[in-house]
Amino acid sequence: MKKLTKYAIWLILGFIFVSVMSYLFVRQMFYPFNEDDYSINTTYPEVKIEEAKHSNYNGYVKGTIKNNTDNDMPNLYIKIIFKNKNGVDKCTESYYIENLKADSTQDFKVTYDAQNVTKFDLSIADSDGRNYDIEFQNLKELTNTILDETSALTEKTTANAVNTLQEFN
Repeated sequence: MKKLTKYAIWLILGFIFVSVMSYLFVRQMFYPFNEDDYSINTTYPEVKIEEAKHSNYNGYVKGTIKNNTDNDMPNLYIKIIFKNKNGVDKCTESYYIENLKADSTQDFKVTYDAQNVTKFDLSIADSDGRNYDIEFQNLKELTNTILDETSALTEKTTANAVNTLQEFN
């Protein structure tokens, strides 16, 4: 019985040693992405990359997304296209955000399994896959156009009303 206990202890210690060494070895195999290795293709909402690392076989991107508008943003996807050194798409991964409240921040982590990834492009898409930043910019432009036209129409209507009143006097 004493021998069995001794073997069990050695087995457990061996397992712990192998686990710790494996963790340290794998951890050292991850290399950080440089800022030149990725692009963030959005301004609404604001995205910041906190940590992005890759190995020969997989990697991850950690960051924060901030709604820098006055409106809630429902059903967003952080879409990341991972590429090799020649710019060839290797895989695409997404992170779903159900509702990003106005002026709120949320953390995210996107992992991938693909070989020889050295670059990535990040964008924000809506539930239909459209680039959210482009849709938001189009909405802002449309709103500004409507406001300009309404203002011009109001000025024209006011001028016509003044002219009509002057004709009656």
